[in-house]
Amino acid sequence: MQVHALSLAQQVDYFTMARDRLVRQFGPSHLAKSLFPIVIGANDLFAYFTVGSLVAKLYTPQQYVDRMLSTFKGLLKMLYGLCVRKLAVPGVLAIGCCPMQRTNRAGECNVELNSTANKYNDEATRIEV
Repeated sequence: MQVHALSLAQQVDYFTMARDRLVRQFGPSHLAKSLFPIVIGANDLFAYFTVGSLVAKLYTPQQYVDRMLSTFKGLLKMLYGLCVRKLAVPGVLAIGCCPMQRTNRAGECNVELNSTANKYNDEATRIEV
């Protein structure tokens, strides 16, 4: 399965390029009042729990979550430096119960994937920028 998604890092790079134009057009205070939705984490966890995953061979689930959170925190700091103040981050849903994850488990949810998603969500709520 090939995934076609832009990483958050690439999206932040694109935003950085567009930011000056937005500030010129609307002013810096408008940008600080804007709401920025960020949906992140599900694709990363799917990649980890895919059969034959290289990252699963390199890291434990907790180590991988820690790497994800470290990257996310760095990107949040970059966004803060670009006057982003209001974020909506819904977290990762119980993706272990999606059909793709159930097929190899006789219809049962992938408990490890859901547990890892919950760890990510819990720790993401404690990120301070």
